[in-house]
Amino acid sequence: MNIVKESKSIQTIFGSCNINHYGYYQITSRKEKNKGKFLHRLIMKPLLDYMNYKYPELKFDIHHKDGNKLNNNFNNLQIIEKRKHLSLHKKSEKTRQKISDAQRCRGLFGFTGVNLKYKKYWQSQIKYKGNTIYLGTFPDMLSCEIVHDLVSREIIKEELL
Repeated sequence: MNIVKESKSIQTIFGSCNINHYGYYQITSRKEKNKGKFLHRLIMKPLLDYMNYKYPELKFDIHHKDGNKLNNNFNNLQIIEKRKHLSLHKKSEKTRQKISDAQRCRGLFGFTGVNLKYKKYWQSQIKYKGNTIYLGTFPDMLSCEIVHDLVSREIIKEELL
Protein backbone atom coordinates (compact mmCIF):
# COMPACT_ATOMS: atom_id res chain seq x y z
CA MET A 1 0.00 0.00 0.00
CA ASN A 2 1.45 3.33 -1.06
CA ILE A 3 0.80 6.01 1.56
CA VAL A 4 1.77 9.55 0.68
CA LYS A 5 1.78 12.14 3.45
CA GLU A 6 1.01 15.49 1.90
CA SER A 7 0.77 18.88 3.53
CA LYS A 8 -2.72 20.33 3.71
CA SER A 9 -1.47 23.74 2.54
CA ILE A 10 1.52 24.56 0.34
CA GLN A 11 3.09 27.69 -1.15
CA THR A 12 3.76 27.83 -4.89
CA ILE A 13 4.80 30.45 -7.44
CA PHE A 14 1.10 30.64 -8.35
CA GLY A 15 0.00 31.34 -4.76
CA SER A 16 -0.92 29.27 -1.71
CA CYS A 17 -2.85 26.02 -2.25
CA ASN A 18 -5.10 23.79 -0.23
CA ILE A 19 -6.41 20.33 -1.05
CA ASN A 20 -10.02 20.60 -2.25
CA HIS A 21 -12.77 18.03 -1.66
CA TYR A 22 -11.87 16.26 -4.94
CA GLY A 23 -8.29 15.69 -3.71
CA TYR A 24 -6.55 18.24 -5.97
CA TYR A 25 -4.42 21.22 -4.95
CA GLN A 26 -6.43 24.38 -5.61
CA ILE A 27 -5.12 27.95 -5.37
CA THR A 28 -6.61 29.82 -2.40
CA SER A 29 -4.70 33.11 -2.55
CA ARG A 30 -5.49 35.99 -4.87
CA LYS A 31 -1.94 36.14 -6.29
CA GLU A 32 -2.01 36.96 -10.03
CA LYS A 33 -5.76 36.21 -10.23
CA ASN A 34 -5.19 32.47 -9.82
CA LYS A 35 -7.71 31.94 -7.00
CA GLY A 36 -9.82 28.83 -7.57
CA LYS A 37 -7.57 27.39 -10.29
CA PHE A 38 -6.10 23.91 -10.07
CA LEU A 39 -2.33 23.70 -9.58
CA HIS A 40 -1.82 20.96 -12.18
CA ARG A 41 -3.63 23.07 -14.81
CA LEU A 42 -1.46 26.12 -14.06
CA ILE A 43 1.71 24.03 -14.33
CA MET A 44 0.67 22.70 -17.74
CA LYS A 45 -0.95 25.94 -19.00
CA PRO A 46 1.68 26.85 -21.63
CA LEU A 47 1.53 23.38 -23.21
CA LEU A 48 -2.24 23.22 -22.90
CA ASP A 49 -2.60 26.61 -24.61
CA TYR A 50 -0.34 25.41 -27.41
CA MET A 51 -2.34 22.20 -27.91
CA ASN A 52 -5.63 24.12 -27.92
CA TYR A 53 -4.16 26.54 -30.49
CA LYS A 54 -2.76 23.80 -32.73
CA TYR A 55 -5.82 21.52 -32.50
CA PRO A 56 -8.82 23.81 -31.84
CA GLU A 57 -11.31 21.08 -32.76
CA LEU A 58 -10.11 18.81 -29.92
CA LYS A 59 -10.62 19.07 -26.16
CA PHE A 60 -7.72 18.26 -23.82
CA ASP A 61 -7.37 17.19 -20.19
CA ILE A 62 -4.39 16.83 -17.89
CA HIS A 63 -3.74 13.31 -16.64
CA HIS A 64 -1.73 12.36 -13.53
CA LYS A 65 0.29 9.37 -14.79
CA ASP A 66 0.73 7.77 -11.36
CA GLY A 67 -2.90 8.40 -10.33
CA ASN A 68 -1.85 10.59 -7.38
CA LYS A 69 -3.77 13.87 -7.66
CA LEU A 70 -1.29 15.57 -5.33
CA ASN A 71 1.78 14.69 -7.40
CA ASN A 72 2.04 17.76 -9.63
CA ASN A 73 5.57 17.08 -10.80
CA PHE A 74 5.84 18.11 -14.46
CA ASN A 75 7.05 14.60 -15.40
CA ASN A 76 3.90 13.10 -13.84
CA LEU A 77 1.49 15.29 -15.82
CA GLN A 78 0.38 14.47 -19.34
CA ILE A 79 -1.88 16.33 -21.77
CA ILE A 80 -4.24 13.93 -23.51
CA GLU A 81 -7.50 14.16 -25.44
CA LYS A 82 -10.55 14.45 -23.22
CA ARG A 83 -12.21 11.33 -24.69
CA LYS A 84 -9.04 9.27 -24.17
CA HIS A 85 -8.76 10.59 -20.61
CA LEU A 86 -12.36 9.60 -19.89
CA SER A 87 -11.76 6.12 -21.30
CA LEU A 88 -8.74 5.68 -18.99
CA HIS A 89 -10.91 6.31 -15.95
CA LYS A 90 -14.17 4.80 -17.16
CA LYS A 91 -15.66 1.64 -15.70
CA SER A 92 -18.71 -0.16 -16.96
CA GLU A 93 -21.97 1.27 -15.61
CA LYS A 94 -22.85 -2.03 -13.90
CA THR A 95 -19.51 -2.27 -12.07
CA ARG A 96 -19.60 1.43 -11.13
CA GLN A 97 -23.09 1.04 -9.63
CA LYS A 98 -22.08 -1.99 -7.56
CA ILE A 99 -18.88 -0.40 -6.31
CA SER A 100 -20.32 3.05 -5.57
CA ASP A 101 -21.44 2.28 -2.01
CA ALA A 102 -18.19 0.62 -0.98
CA GLN A 103 -15.70 2.54 -3.06
CA ARG A 104 -13.05 4.39 -1.13
CA CYS A 105 -12.19 7.92 -2.21
CA ARG A 106 -8.74 9.45 -1.92
CA GLY A 107 -8.75 12.24 0.62
CA LEU A 108 -6.31 14.16 2.79
CA PHE A 109 -5.41 11.09 4.87
CA GLY A 110 -5.83 8.50 2.13
CA PHE A 111 -9.48 7.52 2.64
CA THR A 112 -12.61 9.51 3.40
CA GLY A 113 -13.50 7.06 6.20
CA VAL A 114 -10.21 7.60 8.06
CA ASN A 115 -10.11 10.48 10.53
CA LEU A 116 -7.81 11.78 13.25
CA LYS A 117 -9.80 12.17 16.48
CA TYR A 118 -8.78 14.52 19.30
CA LYS A 119 -5.19 14.47 17.99
CA LYS A 120 -4.80 11.14 19.81
CA TYR A 121 -6.08 8.25 17.72
CA TRP A 122 -7.33 7.32 14.27
CA GLN A 123 -10.92 6.28 13.66
CA SER A 124 -12.14 4.30 10.67
CA GLN A 125 -15.65 3.97 9.31
CA ILE A 126 -17.25 3.10 6.00
CA LYS A 127 -20.60 3.97 4.41
CA TYR A 128 -22.38 1.05 2.81
CA LYS A 129 -25.96 1.01 1.50
CA GLY A 130 -26.77 4.18 3.41
CA ASN A 131 -25.43 2.92 6.75
CA THR A 132 -22.24 3.96 8.52
CA ILE A 133 -20.24 0.98 9.74
CA TYR A 134 -17.78 1.82 12.53
CA LEU A 135 -14.54 -0.14 12.04
CA GLY A 136 -12.71 0.92 15.20
CA THR A 137 -10.01 3.22 16.54
CA PHE A 138 -6.30 2.74 15.96
CA PRO A 139 -3.07 4.20 17.36
CA ASP A 140 -1.69 5.10 13.92
CA MET A 141 -2.94 6.07 10.46
CA LEU A 142 -1.38 3.09 8.68
CA SER A 143 -3.24 0.40 10.64
CA CYS A 144 -6.46 2.43 10.32
CA GLU A 145 -6.08 2.64 6.51
CA ILE A 146 -5.21 -1.05 6.24
CA VAL A 147 -8.42 -2.08 8.04
CA HIS A 148 -10.47 0.38 5.95
CA ASP A 149 -8.93 -0.96 2.73
CA LEU A 150 -9.48 -4.62 3.67
CA VAL A 151 -13.14 -4.06 4.57
CA SER A 152 -13.72 -2.04 1.37
CA ARG A 153 -12.22 -4.82 -0.73
CA GLU A 154 -14.38 -7.47 0.99
CA ILE A 155 -17.55 -5.47 0.39
CA ILE A 156 -16.65 -4.91 -3.25
CA LYS A 157 -15.89 -8.64 -3.68
CA GLU A 158 -19.27 -9.60 -2.17
CA GLU A 159 -21.11 -7.09 -4.35
CA LEU A 160 -19.48 -8.32 -7.56
CA LEU A 161 -20.28 -11.97 -6.90
